[in-house]
Amino acid sequence: MIKSIITVETKKGTHILSKKCKEIQETKLDKIKEIIKDLMDTANSCKNPRAIGLAASQIGYPVRGFIIRWGSDWLALVNPKVVSRSEATRPYVETCLSRPGMAGIKTKRHKIIVLEYFDVIRKQMITRKFSSLDAVVVQHEMDHLEGVLV
Repeated sequence: MIKSIITVETKKGTHILSKKCKEIQETKLDKIKEIIKDLMDTANSCKNPRAIGLAASQIGYPVRGFIIRWGSDWLALVNPKVVSRSEATRPYVETCLSRPGMAGIKTKRHKIIVLEYFDVIRKQMITRKFSSLDAVVVQHEMDHLEGVLV
């Protein structure tokens, strides 16, 4: 099912996007897979070439999960937690699918970030280091999970 991306202009969207998301129970694997499929379907249907990440809250699920572009596919991160981050940061100009038409916002992001997350395919916790654009996208999506909009 393709969901619409919630924008900050909608009353419902403002409420969902400004709330901290809840952890997903690993025992609800079927529900997790449904959310991930909705995220991927929605991202794939998006006409914006900058659609390289999408949080569950952006399509109406107030839970801790998101996808990022990973090569030619998507990587799903469920219940991600920051393990470490570099002290070094870099400036970056970001846009957000939940703020259509808005000009890029200048941010500062850590150059490297290490996350631990649940991998639905392997059914286990994974620790992975992200750098460059991947690190920026991960931090942007992690902000969504905390109810923070760029």
